[in-house]
Amino acid sequence: FSFVGYAESFITFGVSRVDNDRETTLDPYIWLQAPSGETIAEADDHADSDDALVIHLPLEATGVYTLFLNSSDNQGVGPYRVAIGEGFIRYDVDQGGAAHDQPLIASIADYGVRDVWTIDVESGDLISISVEAWDESPLDPMVELVAPTGETLAFDDDSGAGGNAFLSSIPAPVTGTYRIHIAAYSHASLGSYRLWWRRDNLFPTPTAAPATATSPVSNSATVTPTGTPFTIDIPTGTPIIATTESSPTPILSSSGSLLFDLLEGEQLVQPIELDAGQQLNIFVEGHWGFDGVLEIVAPGGQVLQRVDDIGFGETFDINPRLVQDIATSGRYTIRVYGYENSGGTFTLHWLIR
Repeated sequence: FSFVGYAESFITFGVSRVDNDRETTLDPYIWLQAPSGETIAEADDHADSDDALVIHLPLEATGVYTLFLNSSDNQGVGPYRVAIGEGFIRYDVDQGGAAHDQPLIASIADYGVRDVWTIDVESGDLISISVEAWDESPLDPMVELVAPTGETLAFDDDSGAGGNAFLSSIPAPVTGTYRIHIAAYSHASLGSYRLWWRRDNLFPTPTAAPATATSPVSNSATVTPTGTPFTIDIPTGTPIIATTESSPTPILSSSGSLLFDLLEGEQLVQPIELDAGQQLNIFVEGHWGFDGVLEIVAPGGQVLQRVDDIGFGETFDINPRLVQDIATSGRYTIRVYGYENSGGTFTLHWLIR
């Protein structure tokens, strides 16, 4: 395959075997010749797969380059897909539009590719994006937000829980159609992911969730409400928490468990004092089907982590958990709300180490 390359540019290229109904024995091996005839790159078995891939190769001269392909054993046969792209990407996969606050499941099936989603955004919107490996997928996702002008506004690899990708409250400079790019780190993994994005400025206004416990818990926060407390039939030993507008919100102590009830569209906004070097462990246990989303917010307002549907160990469930290492002392905020703004009852468990 011949193509024109340009000096001081970068390319990514590769070949994927295409399995079909007939027997496929092809094990792609590729090499690239410069205009001078010199072989400047070769590849075989990328990321322990049968695919051959070269990532971000610099070109030193302008001219006609030639890509050669064979089976590594000189005998394999079968169909294949070849692509050459600029920069880090072999080719893009147009996934279409992504609706606001509606999770989507998709997959990256070939090494070196990038999924492209489009979103409609107004000037001044604050955009948050979460990309999580889905259903025990080995995918290590990266995410990029691109403005209508083509400018990259933000990029992330591992800011989300468990090494997932997360962008928090990125301001949109203009009104228009933005692109969300999703790819695997180093193009070294494949699998399914869940994409979820929202306009933070369109999300329901946080409602401080004042609280009081009607039964004692070791080291838990307590406060006496001035309004009428919410009550529910819970087994003995579990705290019952009021969510009244007139109650003050307590500062949480070093550990404890408290029960909260949220109306539809409400959020728990719970302050907690933390010192540099400490570690905060949080678990939101939903009751009667409550599907919670958990955030930890820094003193300056930056969302450090947002977690949804993360199980413990090999058990997958809808209850979020997070562990946050504290780099700076100050008053942090624990924020909990229902998926798709739903209401419900949950227990907040926390521990400061």
